[in-house]
Amino acid sequence: MSNFQDGFVQANGIRIHYYRSTPPAGGPTLLLLHGLTGNGMTWVRVAHALRAQYDLVMPDARGHGLSDKPPSGYAVEDRAADVAGLIDALFLDRPVIIGHSMGGETAMATAAFYPAKVGGVILEDPAWFNTFETSVSIVDNETMRWWRDGLVRDQSLERDALIANNRREHPRWHRDEIAASADARHQMSVDALVKILGSLHGGWRDWVRMADCPILLITGDPKQGVIITPEMAQECASLWKMGQEVHIPGAGHNIHRDRFGVYLQRVKAFLAGKQEGSGQ
Repeated sequence: MSNFQDGFVQANGIRIHYYRSTPPAGGPTLLLLHGLTGNGMTWVRVAHALRAQYDLVMPDARGHGLSDKPPSGYAVEDRAADVAGLIDALFLDRPVIIGHSMGGETAMATAAFYPAKVGGVILEDPAWFNTFETSVSIVDNETMRWWRDGLVRDQSLERDALIANNRREHPRWHRDEIAASADARHQMSVDALVKILGSLHGGWRDWVRMADCPILLITGDPKQGVIITPEMAQECASLWKMGQEVHIPGAGHNIHRDRFGVYLQRVKAFLAGKQEGSGQ
């Protein structure tokens, strides 16, 4: 992809593909984790806005993009181990992890399971659910079929047709993100999609409680279909050691696309405060 390097690392038994900006001299590292059916380049607009100050690493999650698509290993624990392995393989120094949706779930689990590797997390409407069930999937068969059928349908379309569909369905999205989203859906493994949905559970409370790093939770408008309800955000605030919530009105689940300017302001403010607090 233009303006970004890309490469592969071997981590946690698979080959992980990533994009990376040209690091600024001495700039701290941000690790950006995309949502379900995305890839590293679906962060392209955010990446362009932050690349002057930060070293940005944008991996494709297993089953997505150009990363390996193994037959198993799609639980959040596996995805967190992938991220920890990527951090080690690229010799990253306690990056701040920004995660959207599935990527937010992975980011929080990584911070909980590998605290020495993570300097902070920014969670954009993470894929958490208001249940205490931690042993079985909470996604019903009807929802599973809806996701699977939608991906199969999109993969049957030519790229230009899928981009046109995305433009009609998401008029607030930037053109670069619309194209990146179309490419990502073509690259996604249908089998991986089903296995990820089948692995989702309600263990997020334990991860928030375990984390020792600063946390920023970014929430949107419940009327626009966000996952994190005000009640869940309030519960989260009762669990973390160092955290804050920022609510962005008028944003749906894709907060960084729906309210890009406000989202970027909140992210930059958190990152600036963390740097000042850590002396970096």
